[in-house]
Amino acid sequence: MKTTNKRNDVLKTNLPMKDGRKMLDIFIWANKVMDEINASLEELLQMRRTDFPRFYFLSNDELLTILAKS
Repeated sequence: MKTTNKRNDVLKTNLPMKDGRKMLDIFIWANKVMDEINASLEELLQMRRTDFPRFYFLSNDELLTILAKS
């Protein structure tokens, strides 16, 4: 974070990290992982809606709140 704070154009400079990886590569990897997590979450919510049809009327946020409390 200190490195990114020093430079406003992080993606253009593609700074190397301490472990030798480039920052842009880390961002690309993190976005790919986040997309996989979102897809898995959508699949889980769809399965719950199939199991309990009354959940079809809830938003994803509302359904996650209900599932987190159970």
